Amino acid sequence: MHSIRLAVASAALLSLLSLSARSQSHDDVVRCQSIEDVQRRASCLSMINQARPKNPSGSHPQRSYPKPPAAEFIAFGSRAGMEITVVSKQGIGTVQAVIRARLTAENAKRYCDNYVRDSSQRCIEEFLSNTRLADSITANCESGTFTTFYGEKFQFLGKSLTPDSMAAYVVRNLKDNSTLDGSSASGLSYNMDQFNALCPGRSTIAMKQMPPTVQPKSDTQKINRELQQCLLPEAQYGKYSSFDGGKSANSLLDKCKREYLAWVDECERNTSATGDTTESCIMKVMIAAQAAIKLFGK
Repeated sequence: MHSIRLAVASAALLSLLSLSARSQSHDDVVRCQSIEDVQRRASCLSMINQARPKNPSGSHPQRSYPKPPAAEFIAFGSRAGMEITVVSKQGIGTVQAVIRARLTAENAKRYCDNYVRDSSQRCIEEFLSNTRLADSITANCESGTFTTFYGEKFQFLGKSLTPDSMAAYVVRNLKDNSTLDGSSASGLSYNMDQFNALCPGRSTIAMKQMPPTVQPKSDTQKINRELQQCLLPEAQYGKYSSFDGGKSANSLLDKCKREYLAWVDECERNTSATGDTTESCIMKVMIAAQAAIKLFGK
C-alpha cells in the first residue's frame, strides 16, 4: 500500500512539474507578444522555441552508442590474406613506437579463402598452428630502426634514388647489412607496411647518401637468402610431402623457379672454387627443397 501511494505521489509531482513548465512557457510567450518592436518580439519568441525540448511530448531521448572501430590488419607476408590483427598501439611516430597484434581465426580464414582457396576448418587450424609470429613490433622512428613480426631487425634509410631499382625504398637488414631488393622474396612490401604502421609519414623522406655498409656482401649470399625466403613459406603453407619420392620437392622448386635457377647459375659459376658440377648443384638445391618440406613435419 505504501508503494502504491509513493507511485501516485511521484506521478502527481511529475504532472505538477510538467504543468508548471508549460505555464511558465505560456507566460513567456505572452510576455514576448507584448513587445511592440517587431524585431525584438521575433527574437524573443525565437529564444523560447530554441529553449523547448526537441523530443516529442512524453517520449524519451534515445541513447546513442558509438560504433566499435573496424578491425585493423597489418601484412606479415606477400601472399593474399597474410595479415595479423592489431590489438593495441603505443607511441606511434615516436622513438618508442609499439604495435601489439594477434593472429586470429578471421586472419586464417582470409588467408585460406584468398590464397589457398580452401575454406575448410582444417586449413584454418593448420594456418594458426603453423604460423609463428612475434606478438608485437617496435620502431625508433627517428633512426628508422624497426622490428618485424618475424623477429627481424631492419633500418629504413629513405626512398631509393636509383631510377631503375626494383626497390622503391632502401631498407637495411641489420643482421648482415644487406638491403632488400624489392622482389617478393625480399619481403620489402610487407616490411614497409609494418614500418609505415609504426611510423606514419616517415617513408616519404628520401635518402641523401647510401652508406657504404648497406651494399650486399656478395651475390651468393643474396641468392641464398632469396631462395630460402621463397622455399620456406611455400613449404609451410603448400600441400607437400617428403614421402613421395621427390615429387613435392620438384613442385616446390617449380613454385620458386626464378630463385631456384638463380641459385643453380651461381653454383655453376663457383664450380672452380667449390668443385661442384651442374648435376651436384641441382642435387643440392633438391636436397634444400626436401629439407624445407620436412622442416614443417610433412
